[in-house]
Amino acid sequence: MLFALKSGVRREECVTLEWTDWNPPFMHVHGTKTDWADRDVPITDLNALRMLERRKFIGGKYIFATRTGKHLHASALLKYMQSEMSNTPTN
Repeated sequence: MLFALKSGVRREECVTLEWTDWNPPFMHVHGTKTDWADRDVPITDLNALRMLERRKFIGGKYIFATRTGKHLHASALLKYMQSEMSNTPTN
């Protein structure tokens, strides 16, 4: 959840993010409403970085994916992020 809140990336943009878009500490956001709105977003929050590293270890094409590897629907993203953040260590 912190990833979306602190980065300004919309849910609809989050669900299409792939690991090829991740070039630490930047995330290339595409698939926006307009082509000129594609951008590189810096990710500096430590909890968000930990969540990304944990997801990368699991594997798959999409950063926010279902258990079968398909990207999440935007409406399911909030629930997914809440579960991920509850698994993030506080230290």
